[in-house]
Formats: sequence, C-alpha cells, structure tokens
Amino acid sequence: MEDPNGIWCVNRVFLRPTQRLACLDAIFIPVIHQPYHAYINAMMPTPIFGTSSSGQFSCATATHHTLRDLRTKRKGQPVFVVGHVLARKGQEGSFEVFNDRLAIVKFSDGGAIGYDPQELLLPTEIDDKGTAYFEIRPCRQCEQLFPLTAEDCESAEEPSSCPECRSSKF
Repeated sequence: MEDPNGIWCVNRVFLRPTQRLACLDAIFIPVIHQPYHAYINAMMPTPIFGTSSSGQFSCATATHHTLRDLRTKRKGQPVFVVGHVLARKGQEGSFEVFNDRLAIVKFSDGGAIGYDPQELLLPTEIDDKGTAYFEIRPCRQCEQLFPLTAEDCESAEEPSSCPECRSSKF
C-alpha cells in the first residue's frame, strides 16, 4: 500500500522510496540498474576461451561429432541444433561465442540462443562456397540424433547407430 508521499507500508513497516529500492536491489540488481550493468558488461567482455575467428570450419569426423568435441571452436562454425528449445530443434545456425558454459548460436532470422555444446552437431561436409551440408540420422539403439561423417556417406552401408553405441559394442 502506498500513501501520497510515496511511502510504502508493508506489514506495518513504512518504507521510503530509497529503502524500497535498497530492498529490491538485493533481489533485482540487474533489473533496477540495467544501464549500469550494461556498462560494466561492456567493460568486461564475454569470455571467449577456446574460440577463434580464424581458420577453417570443422566437419564431423570419427572423433568429433559435436561442438563440445572440438578443441578450438571457430566463430561462425555451422551447427545443427538438437537442443532443448523445441522451436529451434532441427534448425541450422552458426556458433558465435561462449557465454559461461553455453555456446551462443545465431540463426538466419537473427535470433540467438545459448546451448550446451553437446546439443550442437557438426556438419557432414562444407563445400568450396562455405555451404554446410548435414546428414543427420537417429541411432537405432539409443534414438539420439548423430551426424554422419563424409566417410560414412561414401561407404556402401551407412551406420545405423551413433558412435557412442558403436564403441560400447566392443
């Protein structure tokens, strides 16, 4: 409840506007002081450990199937999303940067969402023009999606199980 002088009454305790903000600061610091935090975040850039903006993009290999498997992630790396956001599941995007533990993926419509790098599959092949091609198959044993490698596509018989299930057979 608020009186005309801007003093709030909460459980019979009267709070002046400055006290009210102090209470809310403890909970909603980024909301109340958004311009300040935007300035601080601009001064402290997002960590980009393990990322690079130079070099070639990676394709799926026998040992690298997801973005997590890559030692160095390139900005702009094409990925196929199998992640938690259903509206974006099955779409192609490009890796931008890491934000804490999440890989930020930018989509062709301008949207950007953070994913666990394990949820981002690498392309099967990238042509000379830089177009990524994805050959994604479901595993018959665990039903998880996995990318085929270029060698898998050229072989007489495509694998029906993901690399994890294939390696656990032996």
